[in-house]
Amino acid sequence: MSSTLKPDIFTYADFDLQALCCHASTLRQGVPCACEPAQRPASGSFNWAIFVSFEDKVR
Repeated sequence: MSSTLKPDIFTYADFDLQALCCHASTLRQGVPCACEPAQRPASGSFNWAIFVSFEDKVR
């Protein structure tokens, strides 16, 4: 059995970070953003969240 290490951000789900950033940027009228794949998602009892950082310093 091989063990594949995944970035922390994918601990709970697999998804397309590029699509996430594209959608987030669209919601902010085109302000570019990035999502660090090494971050550990914040979590609560029934949810989790990842942080997206925009070029204008909004997170």
